[in-house]
Amino acid sequence: HKNKPLPWNPSTGRAFTTFKQAFKSCSIPIHTVQPRLFITEASAFDFVQGTVLQQSEDKRKLQLVALHSCQLESTKFNYEIDNRETL
Repeated sequence: HKNKPLPWNPSTGRAFTTFKQAFKSCSIPIHTVQPRLFITEASAFDFVQGTVLQQSEDKRKLQLVALHSCQLESTKFNYEIDNRETL
């Protein structure tokens, strides 16, 4: 929660290091290329929502086109997870 301190231990330290490495290796968003397939992924947690739009570069690799994340309004906290992901 907002004012609750994050417990820091070896597990959270490893998770943070993994996140930093993944963030540094992220691809740069591209302009869309027709007629390549688009793929959308959405995730929602208690208070935030994130969406990623990707396009297939080849059969095994996806290229980032756009991403969006936002904090949910308090009126949407109690939505079921499936409903939060479709906002």
